[in-house]
Amino acid sequence: MFTRLSHSWQILALIILAVFTGLTAGNAYLIQRFPLGSGFSKPWSGTQTFIKGESPYNPAPNSQTLPAAGERLTRPASEGKFFLFPLYAVIIFAPFSLVTDYTLACALWLSLLELALGLIIIMTARLIEWNPSHWLYGVYVLFGLLWYSSVQPLSDGSALILSVFFIIASLTALRNNFDELAAMLLALATITPTLTWLFCLYVFLWTFSKRRWRFTIWFLSSMFILLALCFIYLPDWWVQALREAYLFFQNGKLQFPAPLITQMPGIWEQRLSWILTLALGLVLLVEWRASMGSDDFLWFIWTCCLTLVAANWLGLRINPVNYLILFLPLILILALFEERLGQKGRLVSVGIMVIILAVFWGMTFLSVKGDYQKLLVIPVNIPFPLVILAALYWIRWWVIHPRQYASLSERY
Repeated sequence: MFTRLSHSWQILALIILAVFTGLTAGNAYLIQRFPLGSGFSKPWSGTQTFIKGESPYNPAPNSQTLPAAGERLTRPASEGKFFLFPLYAVIIFAPFSLVTDYTLACALWLSLLELALGLIIIMTARLIEWNPSHWLYGVYVLFGLLWYSSVQPLSDGSALILSVFFIIASLTALRNNFDELAAMLLALATITPTLTWLFCLYVFLWTFSKRRWRFTIWFLSSMFILLALCFIYLPDWWVQALREAYLFFQNGKLQFPAPLITQMPGIWEQRLSWILTLALGLVLLVEWRASMGSDDFLWFIWTCCLTLVAANWLGLRINPVNYLILFLPLILILALFEERLGQKGRLVSVGIMVIILAVFWGMTFLSVKGDYQKLLVIPVNIPFPLVILAALYWIRWWVIHPRQYASLSERY
């Protein structure tokens, strides 16, 4: 029996290695011909600088540059100049920065992101225990691979994909009572802190209210070790990180929630931004308080989804590339539509996915000849986070009252 298991694992390892090798070869070919992985250049060079004993936040020139990798028109030209990560993120970038050839390093990095994206799609459906028909699952997989907020972060080499993977994997581990693993994965998700800190805070508070002390201890221990290593190697790293973030956001126009739904001039636009931000923060606190101590894991997932939406709106910058973090909320909504409404729900779910693909890519192609800010026409005309927020409240009754409906809730 053990021999059979050993052979099975060996075959699986060989398959994964073959797939990874094929992806890497394909990525290396594409990198030499298209501007792929431009968002990886600064993490790669910054980590190399750190390995040499210097700060990755210093504006040191890259030791190598990507051939034919001009900045993309659909992203800020300044983004590649900044190391926008906490210092402990070098742990993730270090294996790739040890590869001195940029093309090979970037190809390996993109292969990792491609595998992570595939796992996000598979694990998200499993996390909410959604079992659609084969044809609908096929549409779902294609949507997950092809929608704008998957393709663009992947082509840029964005570490956001890994953060989303760590989030989904952490929630899956929590559902299966692997609290130690969940805690470590959640700590790794903080490599993109502006989008994940709010989510991590809620998960920590919920597990604390459930007295899942193993998660609490392991999460605090993981964060303590990561931060302690940062202060040991670079005591003022946090000052440099804040300066780097300030320079980055100063370089580009900040996008607060209010401009997405109003074009009021000057001071009124700012005031409405703060009013909406405070209102959303209050709603979030009420929902957090309501879910604390609940044994309903689907309710916990719903509140996690609400928190991920809020993280986009409470951040300093609205960027459609970051909407990958809303993949879980979107799929939860589509899954409940399909479960509740039957055949009509399946058609609605497919229709929503087709509309999202058409609108996002349509607006992207229209903005190719303009600058990056024109891409924000997408959330101006179709406020995606607002639509997701409204849909989450549409399904809230189904989530919180599972006994009155046959649904995903019964599986938890």
